[in-house]
Amino acid sequence: MKKRTVKDFIALYAPEDEEKLVLIQDGVSADKTFLDTYWAAHTHALAMADAQTGQVISGRCYLSWPLTDKERDAGDYSKRFTKGQIYRIKARGWKGDALYEPQWYVTEVLEEGVPCPALEEILAEYTKPILLEDEVLGTLTLDREMSIFEGTCKWMGEEVRISLDVEMEKKASWTRVTNVMKKLVADQEVWDKSLRAMAAQ
Repeated sequence: MKKRTVKDFIALYAPEDEEKLVLIQDGVSADKTFLDTYWAAHTHALAMADAQTGQVISGRCYLSWPLTDKERDAGDYSKRFTKGQIYRIKARGWKGDALYEPQWYVTEVLEEGVPCPALEEILAEYTKPILLEDEVLGTLTLDREMSIFEGTCKWMGEEVRISLDVEMEKKASWTRVTNVMKKLVADQEVWDKSLRAMAAQ
């Protein structure tokens, strides 16, 4: 099977550049599959806006660009974007239907730290802590990046840290996970005995 080249990567996207403003959500990473001759660097934008009007045109989207082995080894690609910053970029939209979120090929970074009230408002809302108050587990704080609620609860007379894995967008999963944890706390003596017995084997 013929391996894909950078030309194949570029062919997946529209031929024309568009100017966009992007609010970066993540750090930058890179990967390479056994089908590819190039590395693909990528990150996520929390939102994208029109470069002329500043109007938000998309929620979370995937930003990607190809790298040579040399570029990947040098590591400078990882500094192209900084989490929480707004950039003006040139990018090309994915030709196909987006599976999960819009995908863009970043051809050029034009400016960093661009003012954009609409994106700044999204960032302010995103960075607000989300607290979940529960009568048994107390106050749990959501770590958005990891999709976990963190807090403390009493376990066999000791204060212990807990981390509850949730699906960020599905509040039903928050309820399901906290209910499971509450059941564990209610039956903690039984669980403690069985865990100790297992550890002793």
